[in-house]
Amino acid sequence: MVSISVISLLAPVNFSIGADENEQMQYFRRALEALDSANESITCHLTFHSKYIKLLINNDPQADKLIKRLISEKKLLCGPWYLTPNDCLAGGEALVKNLLLGNKICNEVGDIMKVGYSSLECSDNSQLPQIFNGFNIDTAFIPIINSSDLPQEFIWYGLDGSKAIVKCYYSKYLWSGEELIVPDKGVSQEKFDPTEASDIPALIVVNFEPEFDINQINKLGNILNVPENTQAELIALPDLFWKIKERNVISKLKVIKKISIPMRNSRGDYNTHNCARISAKNTHSEHLLQIYYEPLKVIQSQLSGEIPGSEIQSYWESLLTLQYAAFRCPENDNNQKNIINREYQTLTNSINKSYGDTVVSIFEELRQPAGFDEQYFAIVNPLPYRRTEIIEIDLDLPGDSTAEYVSVEDHAGQKVPCINDAPINIMPLFEHQDESPKKRYRCFLELTNIPAMGYKIYRVRPVLKAPSPKRKNISTSTNCLENNFIKVSINANGTFDVYSKETGSVYNSVGYFLDTNYDPNGKLDINQRINSKTLQPTIKIIENNHLYAAYKIEYKYLRCENGKNNRVKITLRLSLDRLSRFVNIDLNIVDKAENHKIDYYFPADFNVDHIYLDSRFSIEELSLWKILKKSNRFSISINSLIGLSGEVAGFTIISNEIRSVNMRLKPRVYVALPILDKKPQTLKSDSEQTNTSILKYKFSFYPYLGGWNRGQLLIDAYNRIFKVRPYILADATTLKKPQIEFLKIEPADLCYSTLKLGENGSNAVLRFFNPTRNIIQGKIQTHLPLRAVNVLSLEELVIESLEIEDEHQISLTVLPRKIVTLELKFSMQ
Repeated sequence: MVSISVISLLAPVNFSIGADENEQMQYFRRALEALDSANESITCHLTFHSKYIKLLINNDPQADKLIKRLISEKKLLCGPWYLTPNDCLAGGEALVKNLLLGNKICNEVGDIMKVGYSSLECSDNSQLPQIFNGFNIDTAFIPIINSSDLPQEFIWYGLDGSKAIVKCYYSKYLWSGEELIVPDKGVSQEKFDPTEASDIPALIVVNFEPEFDINQINKLGNILNVPENTQAELIALPDLFWKIKERNVISKLKVIKKISIPMRNSRGDYNTHNCARISAKNTHSEHLLQIYYEPLKVIQSQLSGEIPGSEIQSYWESLLTLQYAAFRCPENDNNQKNIINREYQTLTNSINKSYGDTVVSIFEELRQPAGFDEQYFAIVNPLPYRRTEIIEIDLDLPGDSTAEYVSVEDHAGQKVPCINDAPINIMPLFEHQDESPKKRYRCFLELTNIPAMGYKIYRVRPVLKAPSPKRKNISTSTNCLENNFIKVSINANGTFDVYSKETGSVYNSVGYFLDTNYDPNGKLDINQRINSKTLQPTIKIIENNHLYAAYKIEYKYLRCENGKNNRVKITLRLSLDRLSRFVNIDLNIVDKAENHKIDYYFPADFNVDHIYLDSRFSIEELSLWKILKKSNRFSISINSLIGLSGEVAGFTIISNEIRSVNMRLKPRVYVALPILDKKPQTLKSDSEQTNTSILKYKFSFYPYLGGWNRGQLLIDAYNRIFKVRPYILADATTLKKPQIEFLKIEPADLCYSTLKLGENGSNAVLRFFNPTRNIIQGKIQTHLPLRAVNVLSLEELVIESLEIEDEHQISLTVLPRKIVTLELKFSMQ
């Protein structure tokens, strides 16, 4: 006889973004009052509802007493999440922040339920066991997945060796009172099969409601088609995991890595028009907050001695709320997706303004007057690694200048290679600039040794004659881009061949499109397909000099639908600069057609052994041969890159917008990037009745030596995604120091994640990780003097203290695949 454990889980109404907050709180309060009067055997688990607890307490002081009493009576268990994490959007730091916020709120009202959860929505969880362990969580539950390879209980094994005991569960909503709104009564259609069950009870999660009682378990059994001889019992969630442990089955549990866990209910629409925009806007907001703004607030606080307010936490709460809204948004609700996109844009604008204000404040702290009237600018590098690269920058000079060119030099007087366009007249837009008219020069500069997480000052002067180039142009023949590292040859059909001079490998016919129709039933019709290899696009060189060159490739074709020709326009900008090891691809789509899907293809001509993708705090290596045993094609989640590798050759696609890719392994291996997906069943919002989709992407194709085993692959992606930013200094102004490195991490194989203020609000917290299989001897250097350094858990509890070699440097050993969190206590200057 198989037993079932029923766990009550309060599921708030599926409110849309922008819904009335009071309505949410009224529902939540009624549910807690019902729990207060319910049978003593009922225990409610608020797994991902810490935000609602905080809102309720802030709006209703009496609710604080009610929640604390329910917790003390063991009728309510809270945590650990702030909100349900969106596996398709949330990066590693967003997951950690979600848990930190959830823990903080739950600590204020009572105990935290130390049981993890993952929906495996995008199956992007390679290091989630390590994240859970960092919060003292060693057990988790996930939705049931129909797979013969996945038992009901198993040990989830992280890449670094972290482990979490996992229990799969069935979910079903029960209802009996009309006062509670259930968003979807058919939320789960799984059938319970006792023949696949172990001797540990199956876990079934139901939503709590006022009239719920033990007798309704039978009703649940009927809904799930549970056999009549199945015994049902009500058991609290922590007790379930203790039961697993106490029965001494841990040693018998199957150990499973992430790739063995099949993807469940993957949001296939995440590359449709609106979801692609949501994905890009989320990534931009998350990176702007995590990489640019938050670290600068730490630097500002240490320079000024002031502790920042709650603005950063407010931004994180808004970001997590938008990720949750995207997670809960119905697939065909384009109106709601448009609202989410607008909210993301508002959030990004706010963070950008705060970032600009913080940069101004930092330079105000370091400024001193100069005795000459010349123009200066600073290059601010957000990453803790030195960089040498070619950048694009707008330089503003006084409006009375008659010079057509500018000259740039560093603080030592060394000339910087520079190319600029003809200037345009502008009026300043920023408060810290004076209001006199300016001339703006769009420049390309070759900058060397840009300080790690710091700045470097340059001087700019108007000149009457452009500097003479000392090197040859990047494009030296028709439809060709070439530097010292790679050569790109553009074919007549718009595909391109790449020759890596460092490895001797050639990559042929890279970058072609397949545009496939949907039939009336929503299935792809391969007989109605356009292959860009058969097209003849216009190819035109648009930039060419000794620093960089670019070609424009433009496809225009018609799709015949219902007797009407609809236009599709795809524009590519292929560019290469003198220092780059990868070719950059800017792709724009203007699409007026319906019911079709466009994928962008990158074939592999070499023998592929392994697939690499960046997971949360790691790069995951997948064996091609193990995958071939299960499938010849599959979809896989990525954050910013996917790479293929053999013994001698490999390439990586770097993207800041695409969240998932398709792979085909036979007869040849290729990566397909889904860049447009217009499904027939997708409902259009009023703003989309014209059916015109406009999408923009940025990719990079990066050939490298096969057998990747270093962290440099991620750093190259970082350098592509996290650009240095210029800051125009006011006239007659310079800084106390011409350059500063606030934080430097060595070697570059150690990948930076964040520099933030600790949850205690005072000391700085630095997080980085080792994505390789090697033990790395790391070194951290700081501009500000250190007085103490502690190793923390992800929960920010002190594990041990580190010895400081001198007041500006520490060394430490980082084990393979490990996430490291350090507390940095600076001596105030």
